[in-house]
Amino acid sequence: MYEGAAKLSTATGDGTAVTLTGLADGPHTCTVVAFDPSANRWAASAPVTLTIVPPPDTVAPSVPAPPPRRRSPA
Repeated sequence: MYEGAAKLSTATGDGTAVTLTGLADGPHTCTVVAFDPSANRWAASAPVTLTIVPPPDTVAPSVPAPPPRRRSPA
């Protein structure tokens, strides 16, 4: 699997799944290139765009401290 000229992953065996790691958040346009048993390269697939979405923020925001109380004049 390629993004432009950069190789992202290699699949072996039946080639039905690959795991991609290290991709930045956002869209990526990828192609797949197959090789036959004699190592002949086939034409690249049509491009497919996938989007990496960051995980949701699950940390609650901190609560600010209340303002200091003013002392009333005596």
